[in-house]
Amino acid sequence: MTQLVWFRNDLRLADNPALTAACQSGEPVRACFVVTPQQWQEHDWSAARVRFVLEHANALARELAELGVPLTFLNAERFSDGSDALLQFCKDSDI
Repeated sequence: MTQLVWFRNDLRLADNPALTAACQSGEPVRACFVVTPQQWQEHDWSAARVRFVLEHANALARELAELGVPLTFLNAERFSDGSDALLQFCKDSDI
C-alpha cells in the first residue's frame, strides 16, 4: 500500500520520523503539502512569509524527487479544509 507523508509546518527531510518510517516500509511513498491562501491572508501573513514558505516547499519537492518521492501541492482555502483536500487526493490517487 502506498505510504503518504503530509508535510504541514515541518518542511525538513533530516530527522523526519514520518518520512523515515514511510521510506522504510518498502512500499511506494508519496508526499503532499497543502497550500491555504485564504487562511494565510486571514492570519495576516506577509507576502514575504508566503514566499518563504513556498520557496521551502519547492526546495522540499526537489529534495524528495532525488529520493524518488513525488511531492504534490494541494489547494485548500483554510487549514480546516486541508483534510478534505487530502482525502480527495487519496481517493483520486488510489492511496
